[in-house]
Amino acid sequence: MLETLAAGLILAAVSGLTYVAYKHPAGYQRLAMGILGVLGLAAMGILAYAFGGMWSMAGGLHDRLSDTTATLASEAFAVKTLYSGTRLTGIVLIISALVFYYLLLLTQLPAILRTADSQKKKKPPEDPGAATPDADRAE
Repeated sequence: MLETLAAGLILAAVSGLTYVAYKHPAGYQRLAMGILGVLGLAAMGILAYAFGGMWSMAGGLHDRLSDTTATLASEAFAVKTLYSGTRLTGIVLIISALVFYYLLLLTQLPAILRTADSQKKKKPPEDPGAATPDADRAE
């Protein structure tokens, strides 16, 4: 249930940003800078938290392994927790990079759309009664 709600909210946010970037490029430019700043700070905070947790877990694991009387089950749990922390860090990096590049793509949307339109530009219809440069030379 919660996953469905989260997926719907993410889809609505992406659709809304895309619409704003398409219809109001100048307004999106201002909005994108704030979103990119918040995204960058949030990603750095999450990564700092994850790296700090992994660092402390690795230090605790080192201390417990140097003690020969420690049980093996507690070390196995610590290794599993440390591995899940590295997975979280990788997932955060991938999602942050995808969102960052999508937002940058949206900032370039007006230029992309103008390029596609300029290639398909139709020539204005010629007036059959208008004088051509060759006709002027003949006279």
